[in-house]
Amino acid sequence: SNSDATIYYTLDGTTPTVNSAKYTAPITINSTTTLKFIAVGSQGNQSDVYTEVYNINTVGNIITVHFKNPSGWGAPYVYYYTSSGQTGPGWPGVKMNSDGNG
Repeated sequence: SNSDATIYYTLDGTTPTVNSAKYTAPITINSTTTLKFIAVGSQGNQSDVYTEVYNINTVGNIITVHFKNPSGWGAPYVYYYTSSGQTGPGWPGVKMNSDGNG
């Protein structure tokens, strides 16, 4: 019986072996990753290699500002801080684009 099998894995897409990382606790995946893993029983019986691909899409700073530009004004700019208190692009900020809704 292989009920006491050990799982070995890689996170870089390479084929795992008994010298790879041993699964002992949950794995944190923060970016797109190819997880490959095998199970090896106490008698040395080895499973097929299994592959799981995790696609993690990160989103940068996105803000939507609705603003009616008074006639006679040039293009408005937005200067902002991130949620962690970091400043965005330097002064005068990011030029706003019209979405056609006024």
